[in-house]
Amino acid sequence: MNLFHRKVIEDPTHEECGLGSETVLHVLCQCTKAREVWTHCNLSHTIEGQGEFTDILWRSGMNPNNGSNLLDIILMIAWCIWKNKNEVRHGGRKHTAAEMFETAIRLLDEYNAAQEVPVQHREDQPA
Repeated sequence: MNLFHRKVIEDPTHEECGLGSETVLHVLCQCTKAREVWTHCNLSHTIEGQGEFTDILWRSGMNPNNGSNLLDIILMIAWCIWKNKNEVRHGGRKHTAAEMFETAIRLLDEYNAAQEVPVQHREDQPA
């Protein structure tokens, strides 16, 4: 992830906010833009102060008190944050927190619909 360590960029500071080093944790959780998204989604309590991003995912997936799709939602929102960061880096438009949340939910719905197995009715079954 860190483009500085791969010598793609000269400064490790996250371009979006200028407040931290461009690490996975910073880009997806600590950056002011990322925190806006998590707050908009009412998930900031799940993200903030929970360690590395992999720790957040592990806790979200392993906690039986969380909804069954919380981990899926967190992953899809994180992907939208990451994707928009890359779009902006390549001249694209910065999306709002609401737009990223709506996109994440839409993509998750599309994915879940694609995973559904159609039910074969008895008359549809081959003889």
